[in-house]
Amino acid sequence: MTCFAKNRKNNVHGGGLITYVRSDLICRQLSNFESNCDTLEHICLEIFCQNKRIILNNLYRPPNGHKATFLANLSKVLENLNNNLGWLSIYLGDVNMGNQYSFYNSLNTRSIDFEGCQIFENYNFTNLIDRPTRCANQSVSLLDLIFVNFFDKVSK
Repeated sequence: MTCFAKNRKNNVHGGGLITYVRSDLICRQLSNFESNCDTLEHICLEIFCQNKRIILNNLYRPPNGHKATFLANLSKVLENLNNNLGWLSIYLGDVNMGNQYSFYNSLNTRSIDFEGCQIFENYNFTNLIDRPTRCANQSVSLLDLIFVNFFDKVSK
């Protein structure tokens, strides 16, 4: 396995991102496309699988981060990568938003759910996750999302 890790900035305790890629796949980190702000942790990888170029973005949004700053940085990340899309481009991670995608339409939504996900939709990305990803203490949420730019190239 090839491991790509990114620790939290400013010696903040816990967290950070890690992504593992099978060792038989050619891959490299695209650091120049990554967000470097406190409200959006990001690892961007280029992976070649069966001669196809896949851009994989691992994201984390701290739940208490400044919402407007996060939205601006998310938009900037998608804009920067818009001219560098692969055969398949994927954004995935714990972004602490997405309740409106619930299959059962039963989760409470917040403005960040719509505003953040709208940014992905503006760049023609489709979310694949429609079931809650967090269940704790009488709280159910859909916080972990996977967005792809070509839904037909993905099998569930």
